[in-house]
Amino acid sequence: MSEDKIKKIRLYIKANWTWDCIGFGLLYWVLESIRDVFVFGKGSIIHRVFYPDPMSFWMRLLVVLILFLYSIYTQSLINKRKRVEDALRANEKRFRNMIENNADGVIVLDRDGNVNFVNPAAEMLLDCEAKELIGNMFGFPIVVSESTEIEIVRRRGEITIAEMRVVDIVWEGKTAFLVSIRDITKHKQIEKAMKEANEKLRKLDQLKRNFLSTVSHELRTPIAIMREGISLCLDGVVGEITEPQSELLTHTLENTDRLTVLVNDILDISKLEAGKDNLKRSSVDLCTLVVEIKSDFEERAIEKGIRLMTDLPDGMVNLYADREKVIQIFNNLIINALNFTEEGGQVTIKLEEKKDVIECSISDTGIGIAEEDISRLFSKFEQFGRVDGPGYKGTGLGLSIVKGLVGMHGGKVWVESELGKGSTFRFTLKKVPFPKILIVDDERPIIDIVKKFLKIDSYRFIEALNGQEAIAKAHSERVSLIILDMKLPDMSGYEVIGRLKQDAKTHDIPIIIHSGYSVDEKRLDQIKSHKAIPIITKPFCVAELSDKVRQVLID
Repeated sequence: MSEDKIKKIRLYIKANWTWDCIGFGLLYWVLESIRDVFVFGKGSIIHRVFYPDPMSFWMRLLVVLILFLYSIYTQSLINKRKRVEDALRANEKRFRNMIENNADGVIVLDRDGNVNFVNPAAEMLLDCEAKELIGNMFGFPIVVSESTEIEIVRRRGEITIAEMRVVDIVWEGKTAFLVSIRDITKHKQIEKAMKEANEKLRKLDQLKRNFLSTVSHELRTPIAIMREGISLCLDGVVGEITEPQSELLTHTLENTDRLTVLVNDILDISKLEAGKDNLKRSSVDLCTLVVEIKSDFEERAIEKGIRLMTDLPDGMVNLYADREKVIQIFNNLIINALNFTEEGGQVTIKLEEKKDVIECSISDTGIGIAEEDISRLFSKFEQFGRVDGPGYKGTGLGLSIVKGLVGMHGGKVWVESELGKGSTFRFTLKKVPFPKILIVDDERPIIDIVKKFLKIDSYRFIEALNGQEAIAKAHSERVSLIILDMKLPDMSGYEVIGRLKQDAKTHDIPIIIHSGYSVDEKRLDQIKSHKAIPIITKPFCVAELSDKVRQVLID
């Protein structure tokens, strides 16, 4: 309908309503005049209509005005209600159109679960016509405001997987459920295919790692034999060699060493990726360690004309860490710094003790790294600044190994570099609390001797002179290890071990027995423990006790 026709209809309604109001007012005026004639008996009806008393005139006029205003107010309410009803009908029509044309299946249920409405998409999904569904119970559980997966069995036996969501609505003036159903069969098939592909890739990756690990292990022996044979030839043990032969064998030995480095790197990265590389923590003085590492590289730095410097804090910087792996981190970074720094440059090793970590850095004045390469620097087999011809090539695994080893120590590694101006590799090592050892013995001199023997490893100690005290402290303290004497004044060591192993809170605390009497190992076997309990016989030596404690803490 055009806007002009709508305007004409509105004007017609408005005009008719105005004349209705005027007619109603005139009728009231005439009726009042008739009432006055019959009540007061004065004059005729026509006279009363045209010449009423002043009082009657104003009273009639006031009433007509009030009725007229009330009529206007009533009409406005009617019009407003009509507009609201029209808007509701329009919204409902749009809502129905939207539902009917929706690509998802839409079903309206009453509060009892009976179907009141089904759109064409739902008919296709459920493989049923609307007349078969409307008035019947909905065949799936209704869970409001939650997405659920349902399986729809079609007439031919095909199964369609759909995602169903239910919300509360008002439908035709009553509360109802709006159920939307979306076909996710293809999505599920793609998801399943991706999972299968990922599983295949995972298995292939595992096969690759196993292959590399196996091959690397198998290569170690022949490489070691070749190296030893070349060394014997160079040393003249198997006879004199000529100068050209010596030069050739020297080059061969160098390449054998490079091959050894490659094999070791592959083994290291394989163990890191497989999660089989465990930390063997002990007390490490990083300042002393850095000085030792610097001395190992001193000769190499001098040969290249590079100054190798250190910047260390005063005193000791003790850390509970894996000494060999920390050395490997420093070695890899220092080798990189020396290899990519030209003659006359400088490499500096720095330690800085912070609240929760030790921050270490290796700075050089070398060729630097381009900004776009930094994000890929710690990935496997990534190499930057590599040039053809002789010189250092590397494996591209060193920095990836560094990242893995630093991560095992609870730290992170990053680099700050500018092309042509050098690089600074920084990494942190988390300060891990040193193990707390509970020493249980009724003789205090023995406790003091054990503490003295183990003091070199910076362990923390707590003491107990009897079984009850030992059990209580094992509960209240975060104990890493218990060194237990079997003969105690209040209970036997067997009872202490039994009570500790029966309690979930203390079950996993490792125990070392130290006793001057023979220990009934069969009785120990009856105590439920996932690990064997090592035994040290009194009197014991320092090396035996230290080694056993370190081994138990590593395991």
